[in-house]
Amino acid sequence: MNKLIYICGPTASGKTDFSVELAKRLPNAVFINADSMQLYKGLEPLAATPTDAQLAQMDHRLFGVLDLDETTSRAAWLEMAKTEIAKAFKEGKQPILIGGSRSLAAELAEAAYNIRLDVDLNNAITFPRDNTAQPSFNYSLYTVILTPPGAYSHNAILERIKKNTSAALEAVLRARENGYSPTSPAFWVFGAKEYAQVLDGKMGLKQAQGIIAQKTIYYAHEQKKLFARLESLIQQKDPSKVLRIETTDNSRRIEDVMAYIRQQNIFNSPIPASKKAPALGRMP
Repeated sequence: MNKLIYICGPTASGKTDFSVELAKRLPNAVFINADSMQLYKGLEPLAATPTDAQLAQMDHRLFGVLDLDETTSRAAWLEMAKTEIAKAFKEGKQPILIGGSRSLAAELAEAAYNIRLDVDLNNAITFPRDNTAQPSFNYSLYTVILTPPGAYSHNAILERIKKNTSAALEAVLRARENGYSPTSPAFWVFGAKEYAQVLDGKMGLKQAQGIIAQKTIYYAHEQKKLFARLESLIQQKDPSKVLRIETTDNSRRIEDVMAYIRQQNIFNSPIPASKKAPALGRMP
């Protein structure tokens, strides 16, 4: 059975920077999006979608493939992902799933591990569970969870909101000018409704940023709880199938994952030699 990695973690845990660096070490890898809002094209600054410059540094799939008013689901994403996974293996490449969406993580957990994760829909960017039959997934999945300290995530979220405000406002304005309304599915992304009110003069910018930060920080907290639960349940089934990394140092993250890939013999193609031999495991 073919093996692949799923890289997940809460928002602002550094998944994008990590994947860009990992792509340099694994030139044969194909990064497949597992983030619900990053499936949409048009509100990238709000969804923290990798920039064009970042995407140019990796072979990637399923980023910005839906219009803002397209409705989709967990099951539909999984089918898209399985199609891209199959294509990658057929081309002799190595697929890597990457994203932090709770609903997509729950769909993948059920398909790959037969683990049921309930997702609270309150204050969540999520897709509904729209299938009753257990989804199929004919691959061996190895999950890597990035879990930085709470203070790191908190500060990273605040910094990201501040950095992306101008681009986010422009994206919301452009989306409305193109005829998309706040009822469009993609407007569930945190910030879309608040920035729309800023543009309409109904809310101050600082107030909007505060609300967005509050929602995002809470969501990151809920993500951490779900991924902790996922790790625990995978550990019960097969400890070799999950790796948690707590360090925020990207080079250490890369070396730890490279060691994990070699240890579990995940990639079919040759893996470049590591520059150093890290201590594999839950890094502080």
